[in-house]
Amino acid sequence: MDEKTFLSSISPTVFKTRVTESKWTKLFVLASILQLCCVVSLEARVLHRNNDFKKSVSTRYEFHKARLEQCNLKPSIDRMSLIAQENIVFMVFQLFQLWFCLNAIYNQNVMQIITIAVINFICGLFGIVQIFEILKWCSDLDKACAGESAYIDKNFGEFDVPLVICLILFATIIAFLSFKLYQQFGWNIYKKIGADIKIQSI
Repeated sequence: MDEKTFLSSISPTVFKTRVTESKWTKLFVLASILQLCCVVSLEARVLHRNNDFKKSVSTRYEFHKARLEQCNLKPSIDRMSLIAQENIVFMVFQLFQLWFCLNAIYNQNVMQIITIAVINFICGLFGIVQIFEILKWCSDLDKACAGESAYIDKNFGEFDVPLVICLILFATIIAFLSFKLYQQFGWNIYKKIGADIKIQSI
């Protein structure tokens, strides 16, 4: 099936019916949309902070270079560019995840629902990893030029911690809603094709 055929096969009426089928489907879609808005907003703040890190270190690099000091900060600048790219990819992934959630509701796909719950907790772990990534970056910065990280205001409490809390909170909410949808979709399948395990596996 090509992309055009796939898109034309999506029925707006069926989609609306599936989304509004129960309070759990409504809450799942609402939570997914709120998650996108909150996570992207908080990750954008982290990205802005990281770009400020890069600008600050770039300025310091030129300062040391002008004074002929042996402080090679270029690897740290390059590494922060990669970290910033990771931030952008993570935000784009949130858009994909929203589509994946809506697709799961439309198709009433139990496996997708379970996958979404797992992915959300992985995203929470990624938020924690980001903190350690910055700590490692600061450590490498000091190795390249002693005391250089003192010029960097990491401020995890303002930027990273709210993101991690948000990710874990939504992961918990989505996991609960996923369990409810697992029961609902399972019951829908039972009503359609009965309890015959062989038929369900087709």
